[in-house]
Amino acid sequence: MPSPKPTPKPRPYMLLLQGVYFQDPKFLQIADWAEDDGYRSIAIDGVNVCYFMYMGVIFPRQRVGFMHDAGGDYHNLRMIRITKNELGFVKQSNEEDEKETSFELTRQDAIWIGKYTDHRCMTWATKCTLTEIPEDFFFFPFDPHNLERFFNVNH
Repeated sequence: MPSPKPTPKPRPYMLLLQGVYFQDPKFLQIADWAEDDGYRSIAIDGVNVCYFMYMGVIFPRQRVGFMHDAGGDYHNLRMIRITKNELGFVKQSNEEDEKETSFELTRQDAIWIGKYTDHRCMTWATKCTLTEIPEDFFFFPFDPHNLERFFNVNH
């Protein structure tokens, strides 16, 4: 009798997205930004490169998500594609002009490395990590007879 096939790992309920994107400062219109405003730069091969952090959430079952970036802007994520080694999505600005930026990354161990192309068709580098969050993360170990243990509540 053949052995049963292993149960496939369920798709995570949520993925936390944390990353940085890089850009040549001469293409930025933020020459007066200070480090306190989210502007950072590093030298790579003698060239000054700016990097900005972003973070977000992807719901892989529904293929939707959202993202915040260093400018404090909120963006919807759509056209999300996740495979074992590829990640892609489109970040859509919530501004009236509906600017879009597409991200294409490849998994390299625990890091996703790739590029993004902005609404001006300029392509830059990006890196990110994804953290899987299972659905039971949100289950509360609720015991109605022992509320004070969880909430420090006295009846």
